[in-house]
Amino acid sequence: MFMDNVCCFHQIDTNQALSVNISFPYLLRCVCVQVYYTHLDARRTTVCPFVNSSLDEGRDVWRSSFVTLYGELGSNLAWSSLCPATYLKPSASLCWQHQRNTSHCTPILNSTLEDIVEKRVLKYNVSAVDKHPQMCVQLSFRSSFDVHCPFLPGMSKWEAYVGPGSQSLRVYLTSNIAASFSAQLCVWKEKGCVSRGAIYLVNMGGGTRETQLNLPLSFLTEGLCVQVWRSDPPQYGRRILCPDYSHRRWGLYAVAALILLVTVAMLGRLIHYVTKNGVTGWLFIQRPVLLVCSSEQSAHVSPICALASILQGELCADVRMALWAQISNGDGPGAVERSGAGVAELGPVPWMYGQWEAVREAGGRVLIIWSPEAKESYRSWREERDGGNRRDGKKTGGSKGEEMRQEERGGEEMEGHEKTRDKQEQAGMKKGVEWKEEGRSGEEEREPSSVTGPVFRAALSCLQGALQGTGKSHGFALVYFQDLCHSRDIPKDLRGVPRYCLPRDFGGLIRELGGTARGRNNVIGSWHCWPRLLSKTLSLWLARRLTHKMSCHGRTHRKKRVHNRNCRRK
Repeated sequence: MFMDNVCCFHQIDTNQALSVNISFPYLLRCVCVQVYYTHLDARRTTVCPFVNSSLDEGRDVWRSSFVTLYGELGSNLAWSSLCPATYLKPSASLCWQHQRNTSHCTPILNSTLEDIVEKRVLKYNVSAVDKHPQMCVQLSFRSSFDVHCPFLPGMSKWEAYVGPGSQSLRVYLTSNIAASFSAQLCVWKEKGCVSRGAIYLVNMGGGTRETQLNLPLSFLTEGLCVQVWRSDPPQYGRRILCPDYSHRRWGLYAVAALILLVTVAMLGRLIHYVTKNGVTGWLFIQRPVLLVCSSEQSAHVSPICALASILQGELCADVRMALWAQISNGDGPGAVERSGAGVAELGPVPWMYGQWEAVREAGGRVLIIWSPEAKESYRSWREERDGGNRRDGKKTGGSKGEEMRQEERGGEEMEGHEKTRDKQEQAGMKKGVEWKEEGRSGEEEREPSSVTGPVFRAALSCLQGALQGTGKSHGFALVYFQDLCHSRDIPKDLRGVPRYCLPRDFGGLIRELGGTARGRNNVIGSWHCWPRLLSKTLSLWLARRLTHKMSCHGRTHRKKRVHNRNCRRK
């Protein structure tokens, strides 16, 4: 049983048992048990088992208590409990509930209510308290709290809300009675809103006319709010109003989503344009490019033609190649010859030297396309060059007259060699490009031409001259195709020359050739990253395009070989 209140009754039959189990609805220190005999006027023994125990009774205190608002216009608040008020006596203070029907309530500093004990009830005078529905009473007992919001809508005579202003927070006030109102900035924290800055005052007459009160923002911090209260006639309690930026955040989210959508749409349109029309006009190479073949095998010539097609068709490069000049004679894809006569008119070696001079003067690049056959050609060229140097050394050891006679004979021999070479070159140009069948392998190969070999050897001589002159390969680079050649096929003497494996290093090759994004020279500041990013993206796309073209050329030549085999069998 509770003190002065009968809770439950249990009768014990001593003939059957000397004990009984009692259940208590609340564990409170004021809970006691009385034991007595059932006959009339029997003496009762009272035991309070929890009076000196350390119970965590806060929850049961609030569950067993009641809060009542009574009096005229709700002027009094009563708190009653099963235990005597003097036994518990919780403290009461005001707090502001930011959102209705939530357990979180921000304490209002220095707002403790005075209590009066009447019998078993604690009474609080709340006649001067601001009776807004979000103004609540927080009861505290030891380390536990209980919040009650007893005020109903319509009990308050004034309203206020806050909104953002120009470098200020703006408070909007309406009042049914003549009164003075005060406002002050504060910083919201869990233990309360800490006052900051000056207090601003406004006087209002009777009626519902709205009045504005501006609070300049002398500082910016997180959790900035405004506390508003009625200062005359004075009311107890301050309303804590915080600006709601949620609608602005949604606006920012909408703008960010729109920007993302536009960016994705533009990127998709760019990818569609590049896929459909190529990169012409976006990425281009201004300097001329001279391609030098090292083999006449179809497996080597086909990817070279694919590379030249992309350089000239997609990147607007001035591509020069002896194969184009030999086949088209200025009418095919290599018709951009700007150096005068072609291979047929000049011969392979003079044509190569003339092209090298023109490309070097324009700041262009010579790309020597390496192949497994090039390694053997380089070795034989090196042996012939070293043998010629040794013969020249022996000639310098004779007498002066002997030297003059040898020079005369050498000049006559050189004239004979030149005439013979010119005849061979003219005969080779008249033959053009022919295909022959090899019975043992069944594969088609180009007939040995008098163009590819001499041009390749002349290119090696130009490269060697550049390496001996400055020690650097100015204007030269080596290119080999993946799965067709390997870097180990390149001689050690040429390891210092820049090399590129295609299509893997196609982006680096474009940079070597001076590839530039359209408009890159016109950007300033941080915007220079965009053309660079565009160049890298387009380079990756071109590398895939080159891979596709190489595979297409490979399939075409395989079909031709199969067709020629079938024809030969018939």
